[in-house]
This record gives sequence, structure tokens and C-alpha cells, in this order.
Amino acid sequence: MPHVVITPCIAEVLAKAGYSKKDVKRSLYERARLPASHIEQDWQWQLRSPFLLKQTICDLVKAGKLPKQFCESTDPNRLIPIVCSPDDIVLTVSGDPLRNNVYTFVSNGPLGYTTSKKIKLPVKWKQLLKKAKEK
Repeated sequence: MPHVVITPCIAEVLAKAGYSKKDVKRSLYERARLPASHIEQDWQWQLRSPFLLKQTICDLVKAGKLPKQFCESTDPNRLIPIVCSPDDIVLTVSGDPLRNNVYTFVSNGPLGYTTSKKIKLPVKWKQLLKKAKEK
């Protein structure tokens, strides 16, 4: 699952131009493409053996495991989306509000999708923080 982090000033420019978060994700989805052969070669590398990959991308489309746009042809150089849906792109606004940076992070490949975990601060967190700042 790709993760795109944009700074607040870029988010502001996009918003003033009329783009919503959904619009930005849709635009990235429509433009972020790779050749099908590249994806299949990556699968073989992840599996560490060209003999283990018995299904092509088109086979997975026929089996209902990928959307139809992944196999509009069998040309190995056809460009296919890097994700199945715009919702598979994580878009975050973060960083220095005066900088115009964009950072992208690729998916975890065979390790799966990103996850989050709630962080619970100690009960006396404010006192501990104040004490640490005094040192």
C-alpha cells in the first residue's frame, strides 16, 4: 500500500484548486502505472523462484482476484495500476507548513498492508514531560 505524505502548503494549493483528498488519490491511481512484466518479475523475485509463479496477472483477473483493468490486453508492456483502487493509496498531510515537500513510501510487498496501533501515554505524562524538559 503506497503512502504519500504532502506538506500543508501543497495540500493548501491543491485544496484552493478544488481538489479533495479523494480527487488526489484518484489522480495518483490513474497515473501511477507500471508495466505488467515488471510486476510479474517482482512477484518472481519475492517468491525467490521463477518456477513458483504459475499465474499471470491475467490469470488472476480471470479468477476474480484482480480488477478487469489489469488485463485489458496480454501485452507484457501494458501499463497497469500499482494498486487495485484509489482507496489503496494512503494520503497524509504532515510536516513543516512552510516547505513544499512530497514523500512517497512504497508498499511492504509480501509483508502486507500498513497497520496502526494506539499509543497509550502514562497517566502522569504531562508531569513526566515537564520534568524531562527541566533537565
